[in-house]
Amino acid sequence: MLKKVLPVMFTLSLVATGVVSANEPTQSQSHTKLPQVQSNATYYYWKIIGTENLGKVTKGDWIVDYIGYPAKGAGEVDSFSISTSYSHSVSGSIQVGNDIISATVGYEIGDEVQLTVQKASRPLAKGEYVKASYRKTYLRTLIDQQQYFYDLGNTYPQNKYAKGYADEAIKPEIKLDYYKTNASLTPEEEKPYFTQIFEYVNGEYVKVSEQIH
Repeated sequence: MLKKVLPVMFTLSLVATGVVSANEPTQSQSHTKLPQVQSNATYYYWKIIGTENLGKVTKGDWIVDYIGYPAKGAGEVDSFSISTSYSHSVSGSIQVGNDIISATVGYEIGDEVQLTVQKASRPLAKGEYVKASYRKTYLRTLIDQQQYFYDLGNTYPQNKYAKGYADEAIKPEIKLDYYKTNASLTPEEEKPYFTQIFEYVNGEYVKVSEQIH
């Protein structure tokens, strides 16, 4: 009598396990959401708990970008353009990744912005000329962060906080310095006798201050 041998099928289930350090994560390991890890993992992480618009800030010194020629006649106006570029950036104590901050504020940290300004002097006196400078300007957002501890599927806020800033690059402040030509002085020795400063507000440059020296 023949016996039919039926093969026995075995199904193997492989279970992957991992070890998660309980040390604080580096900036690139920070999260605002819990990652997909096993429920028996324990670790610290940071998340953004609030933001606040702090308005405009400037960084660095004035940078001279344009020097005009002395006016040949009274009433001449000197028109010019300024082109520059600088990047969205962060400062202060930042414990979360730049990708998290970018998603929160709506622009990419590290992206460089090309900025062009068209400007003109006031009417010049004969022999008068203008120097135009710019200063890097940003819209600053306060980034409030808090540390959390994840343990066995539960999260616990820690009494540990950090404050940082996200700075959005916007059109720069503009300074116009007015000079009177003096034959006895070199251009480097000449000092401005009048200064105007402009800020970009609601789509146009607005004069915010002026000073007679």
